[in-house]
Amino acid sequence: MDETLRTPLFNVHEAAGARMVDFAGWSMPMLYGSILAEHQATRTDAAVFDVSHMGRLQIRGDRAFRLLDRACTADVLAQEDNTIRYGLLCNAAGGVIDDIMIIRLPDEWHVICNASNRRKVLAHLQRLNEDEGFHADLTDRTIATAMLAVQGPRALAKLEGVLPAEVGRLARHQVDAGAHMMIPYIASRCGYTGEDGLEVILPAAVASQAWTFLTAESGVTPAGLGARDLLRLEAGLPLYGHELNETIDPITAGLERAVRQREGFIGYEAIRAIREKGTPRTLVGLRLETNRIARQGAVVLADGSEIGVVTSGTFSPSCRASIALAFVDRARAAVDTPVRVRLRADHEVDGRVVRRPFYRGSAQARPKPSTDTKPGDA
Repeated sequence: MDETLRTPLFNVHEAAGARMVDFAGWSMPMLYGSILAEHQATRTDAAVFDVSHMGRLQIRGDRAFRLLDRACTADVLAQEDNTIRYGLLCNAAGGVIDDIMIIRLPDEWHVICNASNRRKVLAHLQRLNEDEGFHADLTDRTIATAMLAVQGPRALAKLEGVLPAEVGRLARHQVDAGAHMMIPYIASRCGYTGEDGLEVILPAAVASQAWTFLTAESGVTPAGLGARDLLRLEAGLPLYGHELNETIDPITAGLERAVRQREGFIGYEAIRAIREKGTPRTLVGLRLETNRIARQGAVVLADGSEIGVVTSGTFSPSCRASIALAFVDRARAAVDTPVRVRLRADHEVDGRVVRRPFYRGSAQARPKPSTDTKPGDA
């Protein structure tokens, strides 16, 4: 059995009294005091999350872009330098191996993958690199680095003085890579909460100092996995193992925007056929008439018949309602379609299909609860 890994901030989390849990093989903070307080800080001010457990793979070489172009659904050939883009790694059947973020810098690429899939993604890229002769230099930088996500409407203001001024001027999905006080960093204006902010990669050795400065000097609230999952669900964003896995294709998952039209990536033929034929089910948002939470696996019904299954659910403080993501039959996926959700064998509740995101944060233009919006952007 593999030993549980610790991020460079493990001792800082323990000293702060964080409740630590095992997540994807890592010891991670679930919360520091209150998930609701950490959620509120992110929605109204700024919070910092330790996301060092996520995989960070560096790819260099003249044909690095060819490797990614073959592996990934995103149009990396059209991706500009100093930007970050969302994409998917798929198998030949079109199932999702992982959803990733791709950073393009002038001389190298970085792939950010889910912690639970890091070894799988690394092995997949290494095998592809060797079998198809790309000869790219692929390095796992996860242990040598840390990654912090500073999120919230005041995130950039709180980072003034911590990073160079040009970082604060980045547009959405732009990246700045450089050094500040001789410390190298890669800062991307993106996030997984629906709020504005930055994700910053820096050497593991300086992570504790950066975290302490942000929380003690800049007044940024430390936040854990509990708040992060609540925030991503309000933003309508998928989580691997819930809305995505190797049997779920991008079209069913509502991620067609992450799939380029140009051929050449693994799974292209399968996904094209799925797109042309259509999928029996699709991912939707649900709003339930209860304060109780619909858990993964809860059955969705209409007219007494099963039409789908819940993938994620929570009670949303921002919407003041129980919300869920679910795969449902396409014939029942229209907004305002009434449904029932079986929370227990003997307990069903009413609900309806709503648009995503459930809540629009500062990265999504209108910071208020919403049921008439398009899916969020990770």
